[in-house]
Amino acid sequence: MKKSFINTFKTPLGPKGNLLKGVLKEFQSDPLGYLIKMEKEYGEVVQFRLGPFLKVNLVSDPDLIKEILVTKQKSFLKSRDMRALKTIVGEGLLTSEKEYHLKQRRLIQPAFKKTHIQQYGQDMIDTTLNYIAKWKDGQERQIADDMMNITLGIISKTMFSMDFEEGVSKIGEPIEKVMKLAVKRMRSILPLPLWIPTKENLIYKKAVKEL
Repeated sequence: MKKSFINTFKTPLGPKGNLLKGVLKEFQSDPLGYLIKMEKEYGEVVQFRLGPFLKVNLVSDPDLIKEILVTKQKSFLKSRDMRALKTIVGEGLLTSEKEYHLKQRRLIQPAFKKTHIQQYGQDMIDTTLNYIAKWKDGQERQIADDMMNITLGIISKTMFSMDFEEGVSKIGEPIEKVMKLAVKRMRSILPLPLWIPTKENLIYKKAVKEL
């Protein structure tokens, strides 16, 4: 029998958590590890609460994910986290909805021809190999920093036609600041509005402006 997220599931099982915070503390300590744990304990659809009001449904089954993202995508809206990214990327392909999203997909489609995809792939390979060529046997490295640098190099090349050094000097620092603060805002129960002139908000807005 074909699965259907809309028609089959009512209230999914999941942890009750703290009366006020839900499972926010456990989630924030290890987001990926916690999601894997929930899928193993409760199955392909899990519901849990982050804070007093935010309910989250974790969907792990490929058929249901396809239904949400493709076959019945008009029945679903982007999450609060995705909408929060509008402060960085505007009303772009990542954050837009429904007809406007479809219009943008059609506009960007020419950039994803087979020949272009092959070139993007080669750029990713070349950037990665050039970066790790500087590593030495026996070195201890911060892999998170290395992965961030490789990602930055790929973004610089594929999106801005810059080499690694130019990309780091022009967009490296603001991208790193934006990503760190964006993730922090996403994980907050009630992120402060950007118009409040806190130190973090000012850094965030300055970095977005630079990008």
